[in-house]
Amino acid sequence: MNGLCCCTPCKPRYRRLVDSIYPRAVTDGLLHSNMQKLTFYAISHPEKLERIGEYLVMRMVRDLSRQRPVQVKIAVEAMDQLLQACHSSPSLPQFSENHLRMVQRLLESNNAKMEQLATDSFVTFSNIEESSPSYHRQYDFFIDKFSQMCHANPQAAYGEDFRLARCAGLRGLRGVVWKSVTDDLHPNIWEQQHMDKIVPSILFNLQEPDDNGKVFSSSHIPKFDNTFADTNQSHRGDDEATPKVLSDRCLRELMGKASFGSLRAVIEPVLKHMDLHKRWSPPPSFAIHVFRAIIYSIQSQNSYFVIQELINHLDSMCSADASTRIGIATVLSSIVSIAGTSIGPLLLSIFNSLLKHLRTSVDFERKTTRVRDIGRPTKPKNVFEIELPSFAY
Repeated sequence: MNGLCCCTPCKPRYRRLVDSIYPRAVTDGLLHSNMQKLTFYAISHPEKLERIGEYLVMRMVRDLSRQRPVQVKIAVEAMDQLLQACHSSPSLPQFSENHLRMVQRLLESNNAKMEQLATDSFVTFSNIEESSPSYHRQYDFFIDKFSQMCHANPQAAYGEDFRLARCAGLRGLRGVVWKSVTDDLHPNIWEQQHMDKIVPSILFNLQEPDDNGKVFSSSHIPKFDNTFADTNQSHRGDDEATPKVLSDRCLRELMGKASFGSLRAVIEPVLKHMDLHKRWSPPPSFAIHVFRAIIYSIQSQNSYFVIQELINHLDSMCSADASTRIGIATVLSSIVSIAGTSIGPLLLSIFNSLLKHLRTSVDFERKTTRVRDIGRPTKPKNVFEIELPSFAY
């Protein structure tokens, strides 16, 4: 009886349609004519969409365990096409869960090619606008995995393809952010625990030196528009070929989607990253680029908050090295003109804070006048003297 149930004529129709998209030859790809039949059946019978997804995932898991990459790719391509064709189906939330389960299994394989395939599929999913909400969906695993991929190195399993893995991780994080901010049911993406993983992963790739070992330079980073991503991720542009370029775009998009209430959760990991990696040391070109990108990306009326956070951070670094305070003051002087009139309500407190640091530097200089090789204490005083007119202007 069991053998009779396994015969092809006894299979449900949706299973027979799924089986028909796989070619007989291992080297061949997806059979598009049969894929069109499966898509039409899924649109005509939305109640079968969930079962189609479950069966595709089951076949994909089996092929993945048997190391059949061609069949795995066919299953992923079929899921992506069904996801796009049935975006308005009432069964889409259930099908999306099967799709995410498939992506998770591919990411857990620790295979570089499978991870690339999973990332492309997840970005396709992130561009789908769902009409029905999903109340229990979580992206914690994807944030952890994509952040881990952003820190890939040549010594790991990726080898020479570590840059491709980093780009895949960055695109995956972009997909998580995009999917979360477009769904009102997922505001937890801005929680501190998630930003502590997303923001350092972006900055880690942004600060990476060039192939020739040169230090950070923003002149090699092109400017981008506000669009998120092309839906056809298999034809990514050359401007996204390097992790540095892609991370710059990720940072700008992340700040552009942050509301005023979530700015603190994003700014704090940035300040912590600058402290741990000593990016305040003069000349703080990396820190200047990051904060200029932040100021340009957020809403203009929120610019004063970034200035205030930098002032508060400078206040907390009174006992730090003089070069660190010089760097923070230099960053402040470079972005204050961008903030414009939005800092008006806090102008007096900013002046008071800067005057306090100037007074501290002057007192420290007077105590060390007998030691003439102390050239560093005079530098903070000069920097604050230069910065005060910048605020006044």
